[in-house]
Amino acid sequence: KQWYQRRVAITAGILKWERLMDFGMSYFIVKFDKSKKEELLGIARTHMVKMDLSPPHDVLKTWHWTSLQSWNVNWEVKKLTFNVDGDSHTFECMSSEIKIV
Repeated sequence: KQWYQRRVAITAGILKWERLMDFGMSYFIVKFDKSKKEELLGIARTHMVKMDLSPPHDVLKTWHWTSLQSWNVNWEVKKLTFNVDGDSHTFECMSSEIKIV
């Protein structure tokens, strides 16, 4: 019985950890076309987050995948464009190849 209670407690802890906003997020350094500086882009299972690159990495904008209308990669200039709620956003990935994003 004690092993069962321990297993239930561990499972509950894992479930709480998975619900954290940053769980499973991959981070990339990007440069948006309309911005003069590099920023941090976090990509998770349910959303994308644009953050300030300098600590404490303030969240500037959040986009949920459910509001994503379209996206396109321009392989020649290695930029990704996505449309959310009628707004178009284009960025270049500085920390990896665009195909990784």
